[in-house]
Amino acid sequence: MKMLFACHRFPFPPNRGGKIRPFNMIRHLSQKHEVIVASVAHTQEELEEGTGLKEHCAEIYAEVVPEKTRWLQAVKALPTATPSSLAYFASSRLCLVCVRESTKPRREFLST
Repeated sequence: MKMLFACHRFPFPPNRGGKIRPFNMIRHLSQKHEVIVASVAHTQEELEEGTGLKEHCAEIYAEVVPEKTRWLQAVKALPTATPSSLAYFASSRLCLVCVRESTKPRREFLST
């Protein structure tokens, strides 16, 4: 089975709580399934440190969303019904990837 796994923190290296759980889920799922990961990275360095994730998944879609952008998105969401935490991690590019990938035949969608 093909699975699209979306997570709000780039899950590699698994060196903190927000990365350990999704990484272990990806590692476990990849033993029997083809896993595609879509995730936000906070910095280019975080993305570069995460190259080891390729050993556990078929594809990786990641985007660096700079800190200033994340905070501006969160503040803009305050007077709306959108949770600021959702806006903080938002990426329109990754949203399009998730929609495209999740609508392909025989694909499951997982999110943390």
